[in-house]
Amino acid sequence: MTTTELIEAYKAEYIRANGKECTVVKVGGWFKVNGDKGVGHTKFNQMLETLKSRPTVTRRQEMVNGVLTWIEAHQHVVKSLLSPHMDVIEDRDTPNCCSVASETYWSM
Repeated sequence: MTTTELIEAYKAEYIRANGKECTVVKVGGWFKVNGDKGVGHTKFNQMLETLKSRPTVTRRQEMVNGVLTWIEAHQHVVKSLLSPHMDVIEDRDTPNCCSVASETYWSM
């Protein structure tokens, strides 16, 4: 994941988990969130994973295959592994064997 993609992923997860926007700036090798003291790449990844583990506070709109779509709190958007790699909306608790984003699903 590029730095830009990482920052955008963090912002999206922050909105999902907190219901408000945040500012993320990369200064040198440090990521500054909402003007706080900077953290390194490893710590920033940990912060992103923590946000991903939190429940969604509101539904949100995301682009799904080029169409702005409402995503409910219990859902997320994944990319299908099978060509043409379309976006798919599925429940967050979908088991790997049932998720089109999982190699397990396609190998069964």
